[in-house]
Amino acid sequence: MPITFIIEIVQEKSKLFFLESFYKFMALYKLLHFSTSDSEHEKNEEEKELLPLLKDGDSTKYTMPSCHFVGKNLWIMKPTGMNRGNGIHIFKDIPKLMQLIKECLITKIIIRKHKTIKKEGIDQDNAKTKEGADTIKDNTKPNNEETIKAIEEQPNKLVKRKFIIQKYIESPLLINERKFDIRVWVLITEDFNAYLFKEGYIRTSSSPFVIDLNDVDNKFVHLTNNAIQKHGQNYGKFEDGNQLSFTQFQNYIDLHYPGKKMSEDIIPEMKNIIRKSILATKKNLNPENRKHTFEIFGYDFIIDSDFNLWLIEVNTNPCLEESSNLLKMLLPRMIDDALKLTVDVIFPPHSESSQRKVYPVEGYDDKENIW
Repeated sequence: MPITFIIEIVQEKSKLFFLESFYKFMALYKLLHFSTSDSEHEKNEEEKELLPLLKDGDSTKYTMPSCHFVGKNLWIMKPTGMNRGNGIHIFKDIPKLMQLIKECLITKIIIRKHKTIKKEGIDQDNAKTKEGADTIKDNTKPNNEETIKAIEEQPNKLVKRKFIIQKYIESPLLINERKFDIRVWVLITEDFNAYLFKEGYIRTSSSPFVIDLNDVDNKFVHLTNNAIQKHGQNYGKFEDGNQLSFTQFQNYIDLHYPGKKMSEDIIPEMKNIIRKSILATKKNLNPENRKHTFEIFGYDFIIDSDFNLWLIEVNTNPCLEESSNLLKMLLPRMIDDALKLTVDVIFPPHSESSQRKVYPVEGYDDKENIW
């Protein structure tokens, strides 16, 4: 995984309080940032801004591949508990990071206030009408005035939020000059048996990869989530749904990087990283030790320009939208085969219903479980 910090921030009215991990990030950011400044004047001005956010004595050592830092000092911020690219931003300076953090905290206040108002409205309406919540018109969407008011009305309430701040890989491997990542599915059962679905897919961006310091947060360049890319002008222009199969990706590798193989250079390392991630989080996966449970996770990987594989995130609620012909083929089979390994073990199909629907996937026998 690229250098990653879990930042927990507490807001009390207009004041922000940061826990220790934030200062570790700031120490590394300072080291990299000042190496990118051209003039002593710039360094001195930036030093003044950063001093309040720095602590002395951090001796943490980090190992960073050269392709993760090519002089731009880009970082990516991800709020926890969100998906489909929501709240993810690329930044290169601390004022921008602070702005993004405050916006996320304000949004959390508004959402919480919005839900409270809506619930109170439902309760009041239920007392007066038989129709209940179905008859309520929602007029509580937050606006700028409500944002200010919400903050002012929170003098004694703390707002807590966790963020992931991760070093952006500044020199990724590209497909036809565009950024991409790899999504695979992992099934974990109650007894911690883990299965990797043999077919994942490549998610591509719509725009050529370039680090423009005047537009570092261009999501059509830097983020490959389908929920974001589908709004781009070039969406679907190069690939159906901006997606490639593993076979199509291997064909590209054969053409541009002879000798590299997904089955030999990527998949084995992917399995190793997945295994380590499960061991690292084992205590949190099923803390109540519930029986007959399972979950499907979406693992996202990226390959850098030196052909190293990196885990960038794990999703507990992976998107199951059939946004391309490839996913229309893979998703039904992925889910059906997962149910065969879990639900069918507890509730075996009756003999008269054994002829269940078939979901063909190219290159696999219909009776084969692809997990």
